[in-house]
Amino acid sequence: MTKHVRTAESAALEWRSKWELSQKALLEMIEECRKEKTKAQTLQKQVDSLSNLCRALRAASTSQPSKGS
Repeated sequence: MTKHVRTAESAALEWRSKWELSQKALLEMIEECRKEKTKAQTLQKQVDSLSNLCRALRAASTSQPSKGS
């Protein structure tokens, strides 16, 4: 009977260590996902800002008369 208990305890410890490792990996992935979302939001703001700048430059260049021949 004690052999069965020892085996069960050993299996429980093994599963617990696997569970802890998977939880640690999950937390790391969640943190990485948060960082990527923040980075994506920052990049989207930059794209929007550059798009607005391009529109303003196009509008300014079309409103000025050309200085060609």
